[in-house]
Amino acid sequence: MTKFQLVSMGLAVVGAVSYHLSQKSVPKDASPLVVLFHAYLIASALCLVIVLLTGGAQERAELLRPRPVSLALGVCVLAIEVGVLLVYRSGWPVGRAALISTLAATAVLLPVGYWFFDESLPLLKVAGLLVCLVGTVLLCW
Repeated sequence: MTKFQLVSMGLAVVGAVSYHLSQKSVPKDASPLVVLFHAYLIASALCLVIVLLTGGAQERAELLRPRPVSLALGVCVLAIEVGVLLVYRSGWPVGRAALISTLAATAVLLPVGYWFFDESLPLLKVAGLLVCLVGTVLLCW
């Protein structure tokens, strides 16, 4: 495993933990859509500043030409964000909600990766997924 792989996974883990703690901390009287609007306004501003400071001419030009995948990704992000916020508002514990949503997405994405992206799906990975499912049932019992 390369240093870049380790650092990027570390960033993803720190981001995910911070994300779930922040989502769990949103006050019940706050509007979910307003909270998300502000969060993505800040994220957008940070992305813009980083691209302007570190990006090349091509990246800066792309700011004015959004790709269709950006629209799809935006809709997906909104669904995730509202879903997670509502999950916590409905009373799910932070550890179980994150685990179940991640495991459910993984259970869907493993075969999707195999069928549509030519990713390998050896029996050992299938067995690992089954062990995770059993472990999740035990943790949520």
